[in-house]
Amino acid sequence: MDHAFPFARWLNNDLWNLLPTTRYINANKSDRLPAKLRMQQSKDWILDWWEIAWSENKNVFFTQTSFALPRLGVNTDQFSDVF
Repeated sequence: MDHAFPFARWLNNDLWNLLPTTRYINANKSDRLPAKLRMQQSKDWILDWWEIAWSENKNVFFTQTSFALPRLGVNTDQFSDVF
């Protein structure tokens, strides 16, 4: 698992893990962001992973997303909105 954005780009790495990844990718991401095409190609996989990983703690997931992504708002309960 890894954070979606490197700390150098988005100061929320202390909150929660957004994207699954390998140890190699995590060690070599530096301050690069995931490519838009890669994110779009991975959308279904990411949404499925979130659903499985947070199925028992959805309130925590959506509370943390509202802090990390303030423009999202606090009224969402859809993983696709977070994506």
